[in-house]
Amino acid sequence: MYGSILMTRIPGQILNDCHKSLEPSQLASIMSDIDSCLAVMRRYSSPWGSRICSVLGGRVHGARIVGGRNGPYPNSLAFNHDYIQYKQSQRWVHEPVEEVLGDAEVMNTLSANHRVVFTHGDLLPHNILIRDGRLAAILDWEFSGWFPEYWEYTEMQRFSPKYFWTQQVVALPSYKYAAELKASRAMWTLASDSFNFW
Repeated sequence: MYGSILMTRIPGQILNDCHKSLEPSQLASIMSDIDSCLAVMRRYSSPWGSRICSVLGGRVHGARIVGGRNGPYPNSLAFNHDYIQYKQSQRWVHEPVEEVLGDAEVMNTLSANHRVVFTHGDLLPHNILIRDGRLAAILDWEFSGWFPEYWEYTEMQRFSPKYFWTQQVVALPSYKYAAELKASRAMWTLASDSFNFW
């Protein structure tokens, strides 16, 4: 299967480069625009059902995916179990997975009945272009695919809670994934040495 990519030059500035010069009202408008885009994206139905996969149904790619690229997975449970399988496959590991995860709450939280939605997968300030104090474009869709509904938000918070972006994400009207973020961070520790980026 072959595809094509149309690239267009869009005027604007990368949010990561100019956020300090924005007025609070401008940043609020940008975040509102992003929230609206996420709402539209999440209305799409996956042609692959409950499968966790790329846009075309294949392997997923991302900063927190075991090995950087893996899958596809038949469902969220298999997707999350991949972290445990990776940890258990490492001969040098001496601590039980249960000690890293704490208890069954992590898997229960991540395996809950989450919808599978279209996800950008790397929605961070270096991939957001703004112009005149508003969202102009979302860039770099390399990590996009069909993921559990919490994945976009947990990936958006993969840096320090003090980082300006993390603070903006938790203030989004659509944000409701604090438990999933806590559980995801525990899961990520199981395979962090396999990640392409931290």
